[in-house]
Amino acid sequence: MSLNIEGLEIHQTTPAIYLERVLTAPALQFIKSLHEKFNPTRLELLKRRSERQKRLDEGGTLDFLAETKHIRDSEWKVAETPKDLLDRRVEITGPTEAKMLINALNSGAKVFMADLEDSLSPSWNNVVQGQINLQDAVRQTLSFKNDDGRAYHLKPGNELATLLVRPRGWHLSEKNVTLNGEAISASLFDFGLYFFHNVHERIKRGTAPYFYLPKMESHLEARLWNDVFNFSQDYLKVPRGTIRAMRSYAELLVKSCHKRGAHAIGGMAAFIPSRKDQEVNDQAIRKVTEDKQREVSIGFDGTWVAHPDLVPVAMKVFDAALGDSPNQKSKLRDDVKADAKALLNTNIEGSTITEEGVRHNIRVAIQYMNSWLNGLGAVALYNLMEDAATAEISRAQLWQWIRHKAKLADGRVVTADLYNQLRREELEALGGPQKDNNGKVVELLDKLVLSPEFGEFLTLPAYDLLQTARS
Repeated sequence: MSLNIEGLEIHQTTPAIYLERVLTAPALQFIKSLHEKFNPTRLELLKRRSERQKRLDEGGTLDFLAETKHIRDSEWKVAETPKDLLDRRVEITGPTEAKMLINALNSGAKVFMADLEDSLSPSWNNVVQGQINLQDAVRQTLSFKNDDGRAYHLKPGNELATLLVRPRGWHLSEKNVTLNGEAISASLFDFGLYFFHNVHERIKRGTAPYFYLPKMESHLEARLWNDVFNFSQDYLKVPRGTIRAMRSYAELLVKSCHKRGAHAIGGMAAFIPSRKDQEVNDQAIRKVTEDKQREVSIGFDGTWVAHPDLVPVAMKVFDAALGDSPNQKSKLRDDVKADAKALLNTNIEGSTITEEGVRHNIRVAIQYMNSWLNGLGAVALYNLMEDAATAEISRAQLWQWIRHKAKLADGRVVTADLYNQLRREELEALGGPQKDNNGKVVELLDKLVLSPEFGEFLTLPAYDLLQTARS
């Protein structure tokens, strides 16, 4: 589809409402400007990733960078925290589907991270409709009606979670939009459309556009985002510092964040409560409670949950620890002395690899990737809300176990032959290669798991399959 913007093309059937609400000429001109200015640097930084990985594969190691020592050693703090982000004791996350947006914003959590990345399958409709849903959420007009007639609406504004948006990572492209034949950066596409259409509305409502920036692998990639932010704020004539971004990836994280006056946010509780099995619920809630108690004792200021029913569970733990204080940034953790060697030690005492663990990784990878190709990025599997990170972990563990000849608890070695045997059995249990996308999924999984080199991201080749399936 040709547009009246030189060199820019859309390669998908695009309903009129998408052109009227999201893909407007001024918005696309902004996207074009972002891509022309910043995509060459993005590609150069991705090339550096590959070069760094090659050095590691050849026996190199990781350490703190000497050239950034002055930044670590000097005294500085992040900008003052906006009022609506001071208290982040419980945050919820999920994709930008209308029903899930409404449920998350209404959940009682302090913050909602609307995810355009791991929990969203990036079909063209999902990506663009997600932008429409975000526009409506910002303006508090978002509603949804189920097939059974049940209607969903947002609560009054002062009862809603603060909105945070996660665009796709630097490694991803939006192949449905090209500039002079080159795919647009998915990061710039997601960020640019949300920022262009919502920054002035957010400011008018006394808040600002807040972003979670995923999968950065160097300070240079963070600097690129900062350059994008400054350019975008100038382009749309809003004050620099309007955009706020965070990236939370236990003890050193807390120390580093609090030293600079930033929030430290804990990990995800992905459990989905069962409506049928109270025993499963009780066990899971005990584990969630223990995990959140550990986080708050380390010094985290808040935590993530995947389901609205877990908001009160996590909130109770952080309320007990924080009381009336919105955070515990005063806990500086000067006792923590972690060095590079400690950070690189991933050993887990007493851990074992079992046949069921191998089977589970195979099963979950197939099931999740199947759903992803069907347009679902957040998938309920075995009472857990899973996203692309789950499939990434599953295939990565399988690759590592084969490569390093890991031993199962029963003494057998994990080999390609053992993987192939278990994969055949699990595939048959899931309906065989002829069911749904199983054939394509297994072909991709085999390629990733059995490759002599570790593939960077599962979603890169999977995106090509998604494009083929929906073209």
